[in-house]
Amino acid sequence: MKYFIFNNTQTGKMSLIEMDDKSKDLMWINKMLSRIVPKGTVCHEIPEKPTDWTFQDAWEEIDGKISINIAKARNIHMDRIRHVRNIELSKLDQEEIAFTRKTRFDGSESTEESKDKQLEIDQKKQTLCDIPQTFNLEKYETPESLKTAWPEELPEATDEIFKTVYNF
Repeated sequence: MKYFIFNNTQTGKMSLIEMDDKSKDLMWINKMLSRIVPKGTVCHEIPEKPTDWTFQDAWEEIDGKISINIAKARNIHMDRIRHVRNIELSKLDQEEIAFTRKTRFDGSESTEESKDKQLEIDQKKQTLCDIPQTFNLEKYETPESLKTAWPEELPEATDEIFKTVYNF
């Protein structure tokens, strides 16, 4: 296979083109690339297809190779953290609504136990809301180390979570 990358000005992201090895005719390759790659955009052949697509939106081409812009990768990773955090906040909202309905229905809304439960929910929500400010991704210098960074307040990050959300 032959692999080509270019900065797609329409999406603002690096794009990968894969061509069959049978495409040895340079004229045919150029003709195909000219149909795909916008005019004026530089396209580079790369030696192999990337194996890790985790931070594809942070790809940059340097000397005909794909590298990852770590600052962009940190932003992407924090967006993933925010997504999971928002799911957890939604669960807490549902728990709070159910709790409020129950305590109002049975008349126990002013008991010490119900106040403690409400305080517990509020504290959990505040902790989750604070994650983007308190969880520092700056100390992670490589994509490999960044992928392992995950707040302990959130459920474990799985590939399934990200595949459904980000289609990678």
